[in-house]
Amino acid sequence: MRTLLIFIVLFFSALAQAENLFCQISVGMEVTSKTEIAVDQGETKSFGNYGEYFFKVKNRGKSQFTIEVFNGSEPSRGYADGVLRQVDDEVKWSLWTREILIEGSCQLQ
Repeated sequence: MRTLLIFIVLFFSALAQAENLFCQISVGMEVTSKTEIAVDQGETKSFGNYGEYFFKVKNRGKSQFTIEVFNGSEPSRGYADGVLRQVDDEVKWSLWTREILIEGSCQLQ
């Protein structure tokens, strides 16, 4: 019985482990911010800002992630969804206007 209890505790603690991400913000093809963060399932964390653009990433579980970008000058929000299972996988949000080219991206570490 004790072995079963230990197995159950270890199983559920493994499910709740945080995903380690490397996130960055680029403006005009130049990286302006690099951040390493751990995001638990269901958790949302900020990974930086550029001017009035504020970047967050959410771990939706099952390797699914969402980047949310809030533009305080309009105000508006933009989203990008992706699945991150391998180190090369990336989720990226981009905005390209006459005034700015800005991107926010996250990859598994």
